[in-house]
Amino acid sequence: MKYFYSVFLLFLTTYSLSGQTGGNYTYQFLSLPNSARLSALGGSLITVCDDDVTLAYINPASLNPKTHGNISVSHQFHFADIQHTYAAYGHSFSKWKVNTHVGLHHFNYGDFKYGNEIGISEGNFSAGETALIIGASKSIKDKLMLGVNVKSIFSSFETYNSFGLATDIGAIYFIDSAYSSLGLVVRNLGGEISSFNANGLQKETDNLFRHFSFNGEFLLGKNQNFRIRGGYNHIQRKELSVESLRSLAGFSMGVGIKISYFKLDYAATFHHVAGATNHVTISTNLQKF
Repeated sequence: MKYFYSVFLLFLTTYSLSGQTGGNYTYQFLSLPNSARLSALGGSLITVCDDDVTLAYINPASLNPKTHGNISVSHQFHFADIQHTYAAYGHSFSKWKVNTHVGLHHFNYGDFKYGNEIGISEGNFSAGETALIIGASKSIKDKLMLGVNVKSIFSSFETYNSFGLATDIGAIYFIDSAYSSLGLVVRNLGGEISSFNANGLQKETDNLFRHFSFNGEFLLGKNQNFRIRGGYNHIQRKELSVESLRSLAGFSMGVGIKISYFKLDYAATFHHVAGATNHVTISTNLQKF
């Protein structure tokens, strides 16, 4: 019975549950994976607490003394020259036993052309969104980590601008096993302070399975210096696949390798029959220099 319980808890760590569907909310870029590791795992990883400071963007409770001094920079190459960048740094205050991080999440949608009603070009305009994230966590009796993020969000689409605030509240509970933990996070609570009055393009009611994503990570080598990852996001597959054509939409995969003081991560995320996006992350710990 104890073995069954352990296996069941391990299974729980392979999926996440979300109460939101794509396309219905402002600042949708906040729900996108911010690192190659998360991209390879289908966009979610809320139960792991290691030295990866980028995980705090998903669950601030993942911040711990191991993330102290860690700096990480990620860049994702999207379709149509869309650029996605994330940078983060972790710092722990041992005196107060508080772990913190700061992150910058930026989406550049590129340049667009103005056009009048008969299709004549009248110039160019740009669009982008940025979020500044500050978060902290604290351990409660060595078994429970509690964390919170505060996000300042800026959006600019041509002459339309928006500013908003959001917060994440997370927790990770460590069971009496080195390999078992439970995670819970409520993400992006908040809204616009100033609005550009944008309307959602579509709304739909999804079935329960569309709220789940599945992922796994294999740690290889004596010091776990090589990692293989894979993930599946069901709602992404349903929304982006083409009925008459086969594709890997919704699937993601990647690898991670540690070389000397640096960690290199790569992920390929299949969004559509047209192909995949590439996500690259470079991380290190400044304390080692």
